[in-house]
Amino acid sequence: TDGAQESAAEGSGKSSKKGDKTEGKDKRAQGIGVRGNALRTAWLLGAAVIVLGAALLVTYLFLAREPGEQRAVLRQVSFNYATERAQAIGAAVAGLQQRVVAAAASPVALDAIANADSGAAVTAETALQAFFPEALSLRLLSLGAMGTTDLDGGDELRNHIEVDLVRRAGGGDEPRPEAYQYEGQWLLSIAAASVHPAIAERRAVLLVTMPQELLGTWLAGSGELAGQYLLQQRFNASSGGSSDIDVMSRGSGVDEGTETAAVPGTDWKVVFRPSAELLAEVRGIGRGDFDLILLRGVLALAGSVLIWRRSEAALAKDVKQVMDSADQRK
Repeated sequence: TDGAQESAAEGSGKSSKKGDKTEGKDKRAQGIGVRGNALRTAWLLGAAVIVLGAALLVTYLFLAREPGEQRAVLRQVSFNYATERAQAIGAAVAGLQQRVVAAAASPVALDAIANADSGAAVTAETALQAFFPEALSLRLLSLGAMGTTDLDGGDELRNHIEVDLVRRAGGGDEPRPEAYQYEGQWLLSIAAASVHPAIAERRAVLLVTMPQELLGTWLAGSGELAGQYLLQQRFNASSGGSSDIDVMSRGSGVDEGTETAAVPGTDWKVVFRPSAELLAEVRGIGRGDFDLILLRGVLALAGSVLIWRRSEAALAKDVKQVMDSADQRK
């Protein structure tokens, strides 16, 4: 009986130790599980910060920075196109003016002035016309003692704009070229004085008029049009005001990003409106920033997921090793 009691007591002690061992193992596992949950919570918080930061950054770029930068880039691109065309037209006008001035001072023109004969003037005009094959008309208008042309002598001018050009050129000014409408066409006239060096009272004005096709060629330039080019001329009213008049346009464009540039040596300016294709191209410039930010966000999120998964696996492995070691020691 005593032996049986001792055996039962011994068995009860072993069962108690085994239960204590199992209970200790469960407590250790529970503690490590709590740490795993804390790690998971930290990862979720970090992932939320990454996603929220990327979302805020994309929102800022999309709503604030990118539209402003795109508008600035579009304005600069449009201004460059307008300036380039305005300078090209200015250079063409300057070259044409130099040709008119040289023709007015040529021996052919001076001989016609010295002869003071209408037939000599017609002969000179025919000879000078060969130097301006693109001209619509060329007239060598003799000036009287008052510096005005003799309209009654057959030197009929088209309108008051040509009269004003002749008057200013005959008075010693260097009038700027003028574009004007005549019989449904836009014409361009340039005037230059012709003064005989030996006979001061013998003077004339060479008036060269170009057709609107020349203006259209200058405005269109060469190559494909990136938008609409509009040529405007400033008219000064007798009342003192001024206004910009549309002369002609080439190409098509949209109002967004419209820029202007003055044509050197003239009262003209070029207005450029970008085409829909150019507008779309400029808007796509900043698209790479969005793609890069999204890619970085996805990579950061994927990296954090990988770290979390590897950390969980490493933690589970470490837990198993610690618990196995503890069991072996006991």
